[in-house]
Amino acid sequence: MLEWIIESNKYEEIHKAYFGNCEITILKFVAGGYSAWVRKIPSVATIFKKNYDYKCSMKEVKEDFLKSFREFLDERTIYWMTLQHDFWREVQWLDEEDE
Repeated sequence: MLEWIIESNKYEEIHKAYFGNCEITILKFVAGGYSAWVRKIPSVATIFKKNYDYKCSMKEVKEDFLKSFREFLDERTIYWMTLQHDFWREVQWLDEEDE
């Protein structure tokens, strides 16, 4: 279960959670709307990012963002596993030619 750390300033409410060497950040802007992203620490580059309408609640944003991030990771896993399988098949075929 993720533990959320909540901070705020005069412009935004900041929710952060950590897993492994990654940080999830969700900003709720005072003017409305949300921005959420995942990054590997200490990098500033994001792995996954999504914006939300001001009509959403923080709970809805967290639930949707975590679900969307999990789906993003699942899609990438399938892609890389397929690529790895295709590569192994070719390498095995090349090894058989050498015999």
